[in-house]
Amino acid sequence: MPLAALRCSRLLLERARASAGIVRARSERSLLCELPGPSFVWLLAPALSLNPRAATCRLDALSCEVGAEVRCTAAWLELGAQRVSLLEAEPWDPRWRGGSAPTATTPPPEQPLPAELARALAGCALDDADALVTGLLGLGAGSTPAGDDLLLGLRAAWRLRGASQLPALDAAVRARARRATAPVAAEMLLDASEDRYPEAVQLVLAALLARSSLPPALLRLRELGASSGVAMEWGIHLGLRVSARA
Repeated sequence: MPLAALRCSRLLLERARASAGIVRARSERSLLCELPGPSFVWLLAPALSLNPRAATCRLDALSCEVGAEVRCTAAWLELGAQRVSLLEAEPWDPRWRGGSAPTATTPPPEQPLPAELARALAGCALDDADALVTGLLGLGAGSTPAGDDLLLGLRAAWRLRGASQLPALDAAVRARARRATAPVAAEMLLDASEDRYPEAVQLVLAALLARSSLPPALLRLRELGASSGVAMEWGIHLGLRVSARA
């Protein structure tokens, strides 16, 4: 009997055709599948918030390891001899469909801006989309470098405020992301350019529109990855400051 996913991004449920790949990485709380494109599917522990290409399930019930073969359809993920059904999962919409003109701003983040980001930002104007992409894209280590995480937060804030710099930012990301940063980060930023954000970012955006309390949303964002949430929080904070003057 297949293992049932608990929650699932609608983006996975809308896949047009089957594709095959491998398990690229695994930890206690996440499993990353790489498919042609490259494209990626995440299986996350139940307590984690979703991203646009993720589903949650009981990872402890999966025995597959890095290098295992993967097949993916809109109905299931097949990992070696095991199958995870997506059809019974609670669907989640990764596309931000909220309004604009937030009624709140974020306080300065509690954790300092990483030094490499501070140096990069010191060399460009915060309302210059092309310079920001040039200076930040691919900056840092990991599958989603800190510079890319900050760009995602910045983009979310500019989208919320209807900032005039948004089209230039999206154009620069689409032109450079695939060749200038890690594949996972490139897909994350390209999803963001189509208004698809991690769930933790959407919670902050909703709070900024006074739909919910901001402190719990910021806390949830800070828990995203080892450092991704902190960089995204800085991006949102800086993006709101700049777009408020735009």
